[in-house]
Amino acid sequence: MTWLTLFTVKKNLLLLGILLAFILFLFRDILLNRHFLFGSDFVAFYLGMKQFLFTEIHTHHSLPFWNPYIYSGMPYWAHFESTIFYPLGFLFWLISPERAFGFTVLFHLLLGCVLMHLLSKSFFSSPWAGFVASAVFVLNNFLMATLYDGQMHRIFCYVWIPLILYLLNKALNSPSLWFYGSLAGAAWGAQILAGAPQDAFYTFLAASLLLAWNLKRPLKTARHNPRVFLLLVLLFCFGSGLAAIQLLPAFE
Repeated sequence: MTWLTLFTVKKNLLLLGILLAFILFLFRDILLNRHFLFGSDFVAFYLGMKQFLFTEIHTHHSLPFWNPYIYSGMPYWAHFESTIFYPLGFLFWLISPERAFGFTVLFHLLLGCVLMHLLSKSFFSSPWAGFVASAVFVLNNFLMATLYDGQMHRIFCYVWIPLILYLLNKALNSPSLWFYGSLAGAAWGAQILAGAPQDAFYTFLAASLLLAWNLKRPLKTARHNPRVFLLLVLLFCFGSGLAAIQLLPAFE
């Protein structure tokens, strides 16, 4: 590793660290003073759903199929926004939902910052490009407004976008197509489980556009084109297969 490469790596880490530290500063009251993160939709809708899940797990030691407390009852497991099986929503199983909300959103913002930095570095070598891309991705008006509204499922879905695109781009330019394609499908499946299937659908469209753009790039051999279609199949099959535990009850 040359001194120039080492300097670039250190600059990347420094800029990323500054951005992560700023996000932690924004959440300082939640981390240090045990404050709760406010969100109108979370208080009005998700808090009750997550409290019901927490109570069922800790009191009855089971996952609820049905919520008897709304009208004459309604499906719970089959409800997309119950997010029972979302892997990064594990805190809602362990601690009270009003506390889990703040910590989970903070973790997703930190994760989104890192993943967007990773994606930008796969296209641009400049450390400042990664810094600006990550800052815009996690601090933009759309995400802050969504956070204020308390639409946690959309925040959870949002942060998976750069990882999925990064893995697809990596698969296109790597001999390990099956490995990276499967990882991209797994990430898309996790995004579906996050509770906003419309956003997962838009991500699939974005992934399709990225792969279609690669078909138009110059200097690509005829052997490259089947890889593009195979990646799209891998993304759909692995993603929908992983999320089938939520998709099938919802469709039923």
